[in-house]
Amino acid sequence: MLIGIIFDTAHLTGTPLYEATFDAQKYVLMISYLQALNSASVKAYGTLPAFQAIGAIATNNYGFETQDEMIRNGFLGKAYGIDNMLIEQATDLSAPFITANLNSLLLVPNDKILLLPSVGDKQVKLVRENYIRVYSKAPLEGALTRLEYSYSMSFDAGFISQAHFAIQGV
Repeated sequence: MLIGIIFDTAHLTGTPLYEATFDAQKYVLMISYLQALNSASVKAYGTLPAFQAIGAIATNNYGFETQDEMIRNGFLGKAYGIDNMLIEQATDLSAPFITANLNSLLLVPNDKILLLPSVGDKQVKLVRENYIRVYSKAPLEGALTRLEYSYSMSFDAGFISQAHFAIQGV
């Protein structure tokens, strides 16, 4: 749920901080926007397939050293002037892991890269707690004649940051 909130593009659509398709010049421009807005360096977070997609473009017409790094690591550790931080993929295991439903079970998007500034605040926090509900059972229900109570509570995750962030589609 938390990953879905972070990678949600609905609140960034229509801003220069979201690009649906990858273009190297726009990507570098977005990084410079974030650096200017936050007065901090920027890091990119994404999965191996996401970084591999932009790494193949970054190594095009470049030397063997960058291509060797792509082959060795599967992605570039630093591309377009910023560090790439690999996020391990996860699955919710709500259904059998078979070819037909494989992509729908993956939790981290393989087609988006999250650009976060390296500022002092921690961007992801558990921010809301919903109401605690108290249920009471009538004293004459059941074998024992006494009051019984049950409690239920729930949490909701959210994205809080004092910093601007961006999402890049690949």
